Amino acid sequence: MRMIVDAWRAPRTRSCSSANRWLFLVLTLSLAGCRSDCDPAICPKVDQDATPTDIKVKLASGELLTLAIDEAENIAVADGGELVASADDWYCWSSPTTVCRMTLKRLRVQLAGFEFVTSAGNTVHLEDIVSAIATPLVLENTGTGYIIPSGTKVISSLTVDGQSDCAEAVTTQSAYLRFDFFLQLLTFEGTLPLTFHLTNNNCQQLSGHVSGLVSGVRPWAQSPEN
Repeated sequence: MRMIVDAWRAPRTRSCSSANRWLFLVLTLSLAGCRSDCDPAICPKVDQDATPTDIKVKLASGELLTLAIDEAENIAVADGGELVASADDWYCWSSPTTVCRMTLKRLRVQLAGFEFVTSAGNTVHLEDIVSAIATPLVLENTGTGYIIPSGTKVISSLTVDGQSDCAEAVTTQSAYLRFDFFLQLLTFEGTLPLTFHLTNNNCQQLSGHVSGLVSGVRPWAQSPEN
């Protein structure tokens, strides 16, 4: 699994001649019949690199997550990623009466590649899977963790059956970042959309989600205290 690079797979525009139909399941599966072909796509960069005063944390590999896609729920495996953030005061003690703030500059969660069979009986192979939150975002913490709000844009960058792909969606519920600056602990907990286009079925779009908790690797890759 390679780390996502700054040249991303760009969203595509498409005119759809057939009607969209929606299936409401544990996930929402949107089927949009579009062009007769499905060209490779490179995503734009949607986040920011670390400066010397930021924290930078690599995300752990091997943690098990829940993947819901195309009428089925499976296990996905975290395969790294990265967080970059800045704050005026990392030692701020949050509480219901004390709001702490930070700026999220990057959050990329990678998944190990996997195969699945669609409800139509087609085998699809996904690799180089990265869900990236569009930043910067100013996040607040009143004691429960820094909240990434519902409606946050997420870019899915991956290869589908060997072809590069890119799609975007928004989160449908809040997610949480929790830090312990003294011990260099970090967790991300929440649900991120995973959206992509099939290469062999008129560029149909599948929209699912991955949920769970991913922790940071210690020691942090960069800290203002280093």
